[in-house]
Amino acid sequence: MNRPNLISQFLENPLSGPQYFEGSRAATIEEQFNRSLTNLAADLPQAPYMINGWDISGGGGGAAWRASFEVSLSAGWGFNTSPPIGLTRAVFKEVRHAPQMRDTVLTMLGHLPPSAYVWGIKVASSSRDGTYLIGILYSLSGQGSGLLTYAIEDESTLGPFVAETTVLSVTIPQVISGIAAQQREYAVHYGLLLNDTTGASGVIARLKLNGGTVREAEYFAAATDWCQFSGCKYVVQSAASDVVVDLTVDVVGANVSCRGMHLQAFVQNSGGALG
Repeated sequence: MNRPNLISQFLENPLSGPQYFEGSRAATIEEQFNRSLTNLAADLPQAPYMINGWDISGGGGGAAWRASFEVSLSAGWGFNTSPPIGLTRAVFKEVRHAPQMRDTVLTMLGHLPPSAYVWGIKVASSSRDGTYLIGILYSLSGQGSGLLTYAIEDESTLGPFVAETTVLSVTIPQVISGIAAQQREYAVHYGLLLNDTTGASGVIARLKLNGGTVREAEYFAAATDWCQFSGCKYVVQSAASDVVVDLTVDVVGANVSCRGMHLQAFVQNSGGALG
């Protein structure tokens, strides 16, 4: 949150930049805030617009509550680590006394989807009657639309196998919004050591996406030689289906063993985030 952005990102599109709301009740602020997000997502569907800051405040002397958020394309920092407008919502509630705030926040959190990400809990006070406004900004970008990092590894020795065998697997779920512009983009790092256990025919290692081979190495080496297979593959989340990333080993002749396996997917900044 509160990411830096180029001035041009705010000036070139009249729909981006700061959005302001006010109302005398929490329900009014919540309705305006979320309606604006819904409308912006409909008007800006084909670009990765996100919220890079938000705030709430209370006015004195009987003035209304105020809320705001900022919408922009990312200049690189924070892309896919700030909430996209199409998946982001806020909830607001008023309380009369400070000791009630913690219980109220916990109740509000309990009503949110369990896989949601919370991007901030803020409180504003009013000198009007001592009332407090609580706001929670959240997005549906937990397990349902792809985590920021996936990591799995196994240092043990597995095998020998006599046919192609998947030794590690990670599933990157599809974009729940169905909008391609909200795809997360991952750098997938992979690696293992493999060995022709009993002969000298050789071994094969593969990195696969949804069953299709995207990286492959074949070694013809004796049983005493451990060969390395490793690298990095850029993977884009799909708006149509899950992406299953598999690390497999296979035989050339007799069998294959492996050890030191690792498979990690890290969300990346995007060079296309400037539109």
